[in-house]
Formats: sequence, C-alpha cells, structure tokens
Amino acid sequence: MGALLIISAMAAQATAVPSPAPPAAATGAADNSTFGASTYVDLEAGAGYGSNPNFRFGDNTGSGFGRISANATHTRVSARTTTVFSGFAQETFYTNRYSSALSLDLSARPKRRSIRIVIARPCRWT
Repeated sequence: MGALLIISAMAAQATAVPSPAPPAAATGAADNSTFGASTYVDLEAGAGYGSNPNFRFGDNTGSGFGRISANATHTRVSARTTTVFSGFAQETFYTNRYSSALSLDLSARPKRRSIRIVIARPCRWT
C-alpha cells in the first residue's frame, strides 16, 4: 500500500503548474519544440468476480475482488539524450478468505544519440 502512496505523490507533482519556459532566443536554440520533459500519471480502478482466483480445489472457491493501479511515466528529451522513467503499482483485494496481492515495477530507459565528428583534411596531390 505504501507504493500506491508514492505513486499518488508523483501524481500530485505531475498535476502541478509547470514553470514557463524561456523564449528560444534566450536559450540559444532555434527550434526546441521536441526538447523538454513530460510527465503523466494514469490511475485505474476496477471490480469483478473470480470463480476460482487462487486455483484451489473444492466447492465455494469464488470471490469478489477490487483492483486499483497507478502508472506514472516521466520523459526527458534533450539534444543528446532521451530518458524515460516509469513506475507501476497495483493492489488487488479479494473478499472471503483470500488476501491481497501487490504488483510493482520500476524502470529507467536511457538512450544516448551518437554524435559523429568528421574532420576533413585537404588532399595534396604531388
């Protein structure tokens, strides 16, 4: 449940009003429309019924369940790198004698653009 609180805090930060970006002339970049950062948080909830959620033998194995999940992604794009941080948390609650199940996933994907430098030397013909 603590992971859902962390994801909720990330959601509150994502909905904060961003600071205005400086004009292109001040940054020295001619076209920086593809550069910057973006953050989003997706919250989902659901309910349902499973006839045998834990694959047990016997009678009366059905159970109702509730599910809440959060998926947060932060992407930062610069002239040389693209970095994506993402996190996922899901809690599933069962009725009857079944307990809850927590699923967590955190990932970071950096990508660096290669920069090629070509040095041209004059060719001397003798």
